[in-house]
Amino acid sequence: PPSPPANPEQATIFGAHVMSDNSSPEGVSIGASLRNQAGAIIAYSVGNMLIPIAQSTAADSNGNWSMDLFGNDSIVPSGSFWLVVISAANFSAQVTLTAGQVLNIDDLIA
Repeated sequence: PPSPPANPEQATIFGAHVMSDNSSPEGVSIGASLRNQAGAIIAYSVGNMLIPIAQSTAADSNGNWSMDLFGNDSIVPSGSFWLVVISAANFSAQVTLTAGQVLNIDDLIA
């Protein structure tokens, strides 16, 4: 797993995108958007700073990816969650992160 993020208010999510034939296509897009309790995208803040409500990254040539996101415990208003989407895998998950946490998103796939 990756190291915890340098910013103590952030958390890291990571995973690996592997196809059923064990190939790992490079460039698969992973997105995360911050949502309120009703599931709508709205502006959020940490302290005096507005934070990005949508972020994305891409898998490397081995299918590995990671993303640093603010922990939900630092976000105002409370009750928010990250909606993580990997379109190529037809996967989405609601994720609530704690500052400093390192979470393997693959653990959420049952």
